[in-house]
Amino acid sequence: MKIVLMFLLLTVYSSSAQSHLKETYESLNSCRGIFQSEDGFLFRRKGFYLKNLKWPREKTTGALELIPLDNSAAVEAFETDDGVVDAKVFGEFVYILTYTSIEKWHRRQKVKVAEYQVPVPNVVKTYRMHARGFHYFNNRFYIAQGRMGLTVFNIATESFERQIPLVQQGPLESQAMGIAAKGEQAIIVMDSFSLVKEGEKPPLRGFVFFDMKRQKVTKVTGGMDPAAETVEVLGDEVFVRFHPPVHRFRWSQLLSDQKVAIDKIIWPSTREQPRRHVFTTDKDFYLCEGVLDKGRIIYERPLVLPRSGFSEHF
Repeated sequence: MKIVLMFLLLTVYSSSAQSHLKETYESLNSCRGIFQSEDGFLFRRKGFYLKNLKWPREKTTGALELIPLDNSAAVEAFETDDGVVDAKVFGEFVYILTYTSIEKWHRRQKVKVAEYQVPVPNVVKTYRMHARGFHYFNNRFYIAQGRMGLTVFNIATESFERQIPLVQQGPLESQAMGIAAKGEQAIIVMDSFSLVKEGEKPPLRGFVFFDMKRQKVTKVTGGMDPAAETVEVLGDEVFVRFHPPVHRFRWSQLLSDQKVAIDKIIWPSTREQPRRHVFTTDKDFYLCEGVLDKGRIIYERPLVLPRSGFSEHF
């Protein structure tokens, strides 16, 4: 009886949390910059990778906003020295990953207490060697760092421990675009950096599985379409956002197969209405609808649609 009661309470809590999330998201004036929901907040980032699309890269001022889901507190805002990529809340502190560093902020005092520069080689062209996302496990951040592969930051020692290439880089290069995990096993989505002629074998596009406990690559699965942007994991489901479709894969199948096999293609956009995928829950897709502004599509309007309404040909 106690087990049944606990299950019912957890079900009610989960349903209530999803309801708060949906209501908060749909009430936003703009969904621009929203990238995840975690720890009772919606996360909004600001900042660009390339300023005016010019190289060499210069830092762009950025910001992180933590938007509470229960509407009981004010939005928390932190201005960063570079564009924001990812973030993680730890009690009174928030760690903010920018393209070039990890910034540690005291949330209540709004003071940056530390900053750690993500290591980049001293070469002329560092394009796509910057941070793309991170995952926390066992007092460490595992950073997907583009052409550099995976970089490990130890929170306790406040130091970068390792930089792991993930795949053999030669004349043709791949880049780590995003990271997610299930337990101690991380999955890094890889896209090709080098371009090849039609018919030629491209660099790895696919997934690298990395055991964060044993600190080693355990599986590489290639053969994915180009232009992957992010990855997220829900149970056995692995979602990769392209632009505009979202591809769903099966974790178990990626571990067993030698080549990537798509389980489902989700099209958030319609012919009449452009939309971008933001994140996924077990019931819904959180999207951002585009509006036309001076000939450009600006993604502004928040939209939540049930996953059951999507098909391969949506």
